Amino acid sequence: MLTRRILVLVLLLLFASSTLSLVFAQSSAAPNDVTNLRINEFMALNQNNLEDPDEPGTHPDWIEIYNGGGTAVNLQNLYLSDDPTNLTKSPITATIMVPANDFVLFYADSQPEQGPHHTNFGLSGNGENILLVGNDGSTIIDSYTFGPQTADIAEGRFPDGADNWQPMTAPSPGSSNAIAPIIEDVVQTPANPSSSDSVTVNARITDDGTVEFATLYYSATQTSFTAVPMSALANNRYEGTIPAFPTNTTVDYYIEAGDDMGQSSVHPSDGYSRYVVGFVPPTLYINEFVALNTTLPDPDEPGTFPDWIEIYNPGGTAVDLDGYYLTDNLTNLVKSPINGSVIVPAGGFVLFYADSQPEQGANHTNFALSSTNGEDVALVGPDGSTIIDSHTFGLQTADISEGRSPDGADNWIFFNPPTPGSSNTQPPHISNTSHAPQQPSSADSVTVTTTVTDDGSVTVTLFTVINGSSSSVAMSPQGNNQFSASIPAQTDGTIVQYYVRAVDNDNQTSNDPPGAPTDTYTYIVGYTAPPLFINEFMASNSSTLTDPVEPTEFPDWIEIYNAGGTAVNLNGYYFSDDPANLTKSPITQTLTVPANGFLLVYADSDPFQGPEHTNFGLSTNGESVLLVAPDGTTIVDSYTFGPQTADVSEGRLPDGGNDWVFFNVPTPGSSNAFTPPNISSTSFAPTQPGDSDPVTVTSQISDDGQVVAATLFYRTGGTFSALPMTAQGNGSYSGTIPAFAAGTTVEFYVTAQDNDGLISSDPPTAPNATYSYTVGTTLPTLIINEFMADNGSTLEDPDESGEFPDWIEIYNAGETAVDLNGFYLSDDLASPTKSPITQTLTIPAGGYLLIYADGDPFQGAAHADFKLGAGGESVLLVYSDGTTVLDSRTFGAQTTDVSEGRCPNVTGNWQTMSAPTPGAANVCTVNYTVYLPLIGKK
Repeated sequence: MLTRRILVLVLLLLFASSTLSLVFAQSSAAPNDVTNLRINEFMALNQNNLEDPDEPGTHPDWIEIYNGGGTAVNLQNLYLSDDPTNLTKSPITATIMVPANDFVLFYADSQPEQGPHHTNFGLSGNGENILLVGNDGSTIIDSYTFGPQTADIAEGRFPDGADNWQPMTAPSPGSSNAIAPIIEDVVQTPANPSSSDSVTVNARITDDGTVEFATLYYSATQTSFTAVPMSALANNRYEGTIPAFPTNTTVDYYIEAGDDMGQSSVHPSDGYSRYVVGFVPPTLYINEFVALNTTLPDPDEPGTFPDWIEIYNPGGTAVDLDGYYLTDNLTNLVKSPINGSVIVPAGGFVLFYADSQPEQGANHTNFALSSTNGEDVALVGPDGSTIIDSHTFGLQTADISEGRSPDGADNWIFFNPPTPGSSNTQPPHISNTSHAPQQPSSADSVTVTTTVTDDGSVTVTLFTVINGSSSSVAMSPQGNNQFSASIPAQTDGTIVQYYVRAVDNDNQTSNDPPGAPTDTYTYIVGYTAPPLFINEFMASNSSTLTDPVEPTEFPDWIEIYNAGGTAVNLNGYYFSDDPANLTKSPITQTLTVPANGFLLVYADSDPFQGPEHTNFGLSTNGESVLLVAPDGTTIVDSYTFGPQTADVSEGRLPDGGNDWVFFNVPTPGSSNAFTPPNISSTSFAPTQPGDSDPVTVTSQISDDGQVVAATLFYRTGGTFSALPMTAQGNGSYSGTIPAFAAGTTVEFYVTAQDNDGLISSDPPTAPNATYSYTVGTTLPTLIINEFMADNGSTLEDPDESGEFPDWIEIYNAGETAVDLNGFYLSDDLASPTKSPITQTLTIPAGGYLLIYADGDPFQGAAHADFKLGAGGESVLLVYSDGTTVLDSRTFGAQTTDVSEGRCPNVTGNWQTMSAPTPGAANVCTVNYTVYLPLIGKK
């Protein structure tokens, strides 16, 4: 009995001891440390990748959380969200442990009833946010903003927990992120082999582990491929050789690489590379096209009117295009093979019909052209990689072609009417017609000026209609293709209509406006435009504002702001979304904008609903919106915008101001009271990165409230990757772009969002405009040193006697000569490749070069295809990558025969120079300050 009691006592003591040990262990354990948790990988378009374990047969979006710390973490009471304005959207209500250095999966399927691993939201394949939030419901532990996604391709950090995000073609839900071998920088030597040449294919192949094999596959039969093991060289490069083949042999090849994780990659990923032995590209041009055809019938299908593309052969020998390719996508050069004989005669033309019906014949493509968004069109050689010619175009108009003028030249213009299958001859081209003063009084005669260009001589006439009486007067040449004539002064209230007609020596006639005499330019004597502003608009209204006349509809809308103290009646005014048709939507009834107030107009293409409804809608892809005075020509206010987002407006801030911002919380019919984040001083380092250098981008961001998100977007082609930027203190934010191979051009921009939901971008027009750099490039030290935007008599054009063009002086501050062939000049920050330099143009070390900005590039490489605006604009010198601005200057109004230059020469600030020095060092005026002695008075 005693023995049993002793045994029980011992057991009780042991139990108490173990309980005390457990209590002590629990009380001394580290707190639940969430600081090492990261959103590590996700998939927003899961079609076949991962099956839902709680609902077999379904494939939900998923999110992987990684614990990079040394202690397990309990996720209970934390939150997941896809909405920065609702951080507690999806609470984690049950115990979910993430072991140290391990992973846990959540299924973003909007079905939280299936268990604690299921969120109450799904992920958008178009891009959005993912946030992991602390138990206080406000502290963001980790977040990521992503862009458009691809089905069954994840996006994740590499390595686990790092700041570097990249697509994962081999997703790893619930395990460490590994990547398949990356095959890039593939080089074929020689590019156009002859029958005696073997071909070497060299590629850079990298992996997060070990590259186990690299194989080059080639075929000269287009059926079976021969495998050639590639030899490993230095710097992760591999090389294989294809033997020589007879002339005209078509050789296809691709590369496959595998790693120690059993993952493999091929390049190209969607086909193969190709060359044709002995192929010498002929000189052929895409010479003209129409992307919206309603007049030229299809000869193979009468009654239909397909888009068309004209090919021009300037050579002396006919070319058969059998085996060539046409494409509207420069990432898919073999999109539309030409399977049959299509002959382009020597010095002649041939038409292709872009109708997506290749079954109709060899001159029918398997694509159509886009008239609304613009795109690319290219002719590709039979090797599938040599681009014979290409052109990138924008928005097109029905039955107006775009083509080279003259045939085969670099200059593209619009033709009305088109010239399909024949030479691009043209009538006189009339442009820049205007009158001054813009708003004349009864004391003012009015001077009408216009620019007329033609390949011959022209006669130009000004026609006027005043109080129903018609008259005409010959316009006098003023030089530089400009003509002018005067209209006598008229009494206040007189409506003056006018148009210009030009007739060339071929008896071809043009009118401006093109619809004259029905359409005319107009002004009203004594008219003063009221202070009205297009203040805010929404081009993609899904749920923000209903139509008061039709409450189930959500039309686009435009807000007008009256900054004056008197109400304005818009009866007789016009709205338009087309700068070429200012009177598109007339206002024919009383429509009042109150003093210091707002008016909403609904852009719904339904003007029958009332005067506040236009006969057009706004494009989400971007266009213009204009308010036009009763004369039909005076633009009271206008704005040209880019791509828009659903239920996000764009507006002036403050009301009537010059700055435009996006409003996540639109204010239709009321003041734009919010202030968006201000992004300034964006820079990157190193400024000339090598192929092993990540690049850190830093921006200064301020706001009148709180900056809730700063995001760095970057790409090397294709879509942008989003990278959250980290606050560094004192308003500084930074993010790091990973290293890329030498020669890679990286574009980037920064966005910031505040607690009012307002978003700013830097550059302001991003992503249409971006910052950029090219890896491994040492940029030449070239400086825009002097320019003249109003050359009356200072410097005569050496290539055209009697002409005095604008000019730009470039200085080479380097120690070696620089050839500008392949570089660009521009006068438009939004179009840096406006004027390509396509011939050798050398600046010696320490020397100067003059460029003539005369809009006449046919005169030689030193002539730009733009003129400088004497009223002020920009001038840029752009590197051969088309994005890196080597130097630029934005200037204001200029004075005739006075240049602007750097003083001191090359290194100093800009100042006006009444004694210009084109092609030589700047001689600068020194401003002295004279101090007089202080004279006191007793």
